Amino acid sequence: MFYNIFNSDTYRNALPICAAYLPLGLAYGIFAQAVGLNTIEIFFMSLFLFAITAQFIAISMIASGASLASIIVTVFLINSRHFLYSTTLVTHLKNHSKRFLSLFAQGVVDETFAVNLMKFTDGSWCTSRALGVNILVHTTWVLSSVIGSMLGEFVSIDVSVIGYMLTAMLICLWTYTLKDKTFIIAGIAGGLMAVLLVDLAATKANIIIAALAAATLGYWLNTRRVKKYVES
Repeated sequence: MFYNIFNSDTYRNALPICAAYLPLGLAYGIFAQAVGLNTIEIFFMSLFLFAITAQFIAISMIASGASLASIIVTVFLINSRHFLYSTTLVTHLKNHSKRFLSLFAQGVVDETFAVNLMKFTDGSWCTSRALGVNILVHTTWVLSSVIGSMLGEFVSIDVSVIGYMLTAMLICLWTYTLKDKTFIIAGIAGGLMAVLLVDLAATKANIIIAALAAATLGYWLNTRRVKKYVES
């Protein structure tokens, strides 16, 4: 199942994410180095955790002197949405070995999930190419964060811009689905709920609740549409 992982389709779909990850990774590496992590620690954190938002928040908590337990709990809550991603993608990954699934799961983040789900839904995708996208994006993140940690000794960065960069990248990925009314409604509803629950932003619970609500709404709308189609 590991043949034909990298081809023109793989690179074409991974490139926009990699282009966005490069400056984010550099910024993360610089930021992490500034709060006291060395290059080896940054490398392993990006390799095994690989959750951009959670990594930035973890670094922020380290800088503020938060306890290890609170960092672990916060990262777990933020990344709980990955359970939704996995249950959605698993229908496209049947009859694969545990080795393949383990490697694939390590590269499932917001951006790779969005691209792979879109391509699977279109029927123009295969699991080997999806794995290729995950590997390319993950590799870009690890390398850029390591390079950023090395640059951290020589340059400084205004970390307040990071939130805007992440938001812009996620909005860009959402626009890929604008041809489907269900995705449009669910995306707008999720965004509005996240804003309405902004008082919970300190724990990022607003994002988790909004994501769950948007996913539930999208599922309900899609089920209703399918039911109407069958009845007609």
